[in-house]
Amino acid sequence: MPKVSVIVPVYKAEKYLRQCIESILAQTFTDWECILVDDGSPDNSGSICDEYAVKDSRIHVMHIENGGVSNARNTGIMNAKGEWLFFLDSDDTLYPDTFEYCLQRSYGYDVIRFSMVRKYNDHEEPVHIIERNSRIAYLKDLVGRNTILGVCGGCYKRTLFEDNSIFFDPIISNGEDWLVSVELVMASSQIIVFDKPLYAYNMNNVDSCTSNYSLKKELDKAAALNRIKVIVGSTISSNYYVAAKIKLLLQGLSACFAHTRETDEKFMDESSAIVQAYGGYSIIDLLLSRISFKDRILLLLLGSRLGRALLKIIVK
Repeated sequence: MPKVSVIVPVYKAEKYLRQCIESILAQTFTDWECILVDDGSPDNSGSICDEYAVKDSRIHVMHIENGGVSNARNTGIMNAKGEWLFFLDSDDTLYPDTFEYCLQRSYGYDVIRFSMVRKYNDHEEPVHIIERNSRIAYLKDLVGRNTILGVCGGCYKRTLFEDNSIFFDPIISNGEDWLVSVELVMASSQIIVFDKPLYAYNMNNVDSCTSNYSLKKELDKAAALNRIKVIVGSTISSNYYVAAKIKLLLQGLSACFAHTRETDEKFMDESSAIVQAYGGYSIIDLLLSRISFKDRILLLLLGSRLGRALLKIIVK
């Protein structure tokens, strides 16, 4: 049984997949298995996966029908045999000491989180996180969206998934890994957070980019937050939910305005749907949030039909 299972969902990744796999092969810690889940990719990604599986017996390939990244990750989880699970996207890379650094410090913990670097064509940008060894303190960071949210910036005991039936929701296309991150912390007994970059996030892959606006993505974020509120309950102050809600509302309404403002009816309908998905907000919510005065005014305008109509006139 390997010590580590690294799960890589693969879809339309032929341009970056080799460097992703090579970063696993370059690990200084060698007791691992790699599960490449080819999510019905229409390019040569599946063939590249098979090529590497022939070269190294630690690499296993699963070819499945396209079902999305959550389904692919779930397939990897169900077939993993390692004590620890790492998640790596097929266009990203690990640092050579990622496994070794985490496992040398893993005693007594069941969740380990670390920082990452955003890689652009011409430069790198570190993403720092606050070092923690308190489960509650980190949960506040995570729910309040003040840290790295996705599962790729960490490693987790496989038993957390098995004993608590934790899986990625294939229905939610945005915010699903934030939801799983919260579930894992809630299920854990002890966590540790390092501000050491061990993961390189590729910012150049247009095909894997999730920044484009769609109403479904914004509604999925709201659904994830509403479920997180139920899961966490009174473990932390409700102010952290409010902070997350205001941040997400501001981002979602701003993106909606930028992409739909040329069509009055679509803008009004979709912005209203976003506000309703979060259950609205109050002046007190705005006062409790840590956003600028300018953003508070912007959100007040975007948050009402009258304000949105006024904003369209001002921008024109």
